[in-house]
Amino acid sequence: MKIPTKYEWLVATIVIGFISTYAFDMSRNRWNRLNLPEDKFSNVSEYLAQGRLPNHITKVEKQGATFFIAYSSTEDMGLYVPSGLAAYVFDERRKMVQWSTETGNDELFGELWLKSQKQSTLEELKQLVFQ
Repeated sequence: MKIPTKYEWLVATIVIGFISTYAFDMSRNRWNRLNLPEDKFSNVSEYLAQGRLPNHITKVEKQGATFFIAYSSTEDMGLYVPSGLAAYVFDERRKMVQWSTETGNDELFGELWLKSQKQSTLEELKQLVFQ
């Protein structure tokens, strides 16, 4: 049995590193494609119609209004582990008013929406559709 040379180890390490980086990048790109709302939905009805149910839902009371935040499903993450789930904010008129594909790294989103959340349900979000 032949012992690999330093050159063979180097080539193997580079190849494995390249494959790992490529797989990670492809997984991150897929996550972003799945969670970008552009050209997919702009309100609660369209969001629910796409069939990809949220992982969980919260609500925030701000300036006398109630906003619902739907967090993306954790399915289809692949190798990519985001710092926070994608999230979509809907107002009482059912319109999406803001979104983030990765809430953990989105400081502005966190400042605006994540400080005073209360648990909510899919049923409560669906009630917006039938108002």
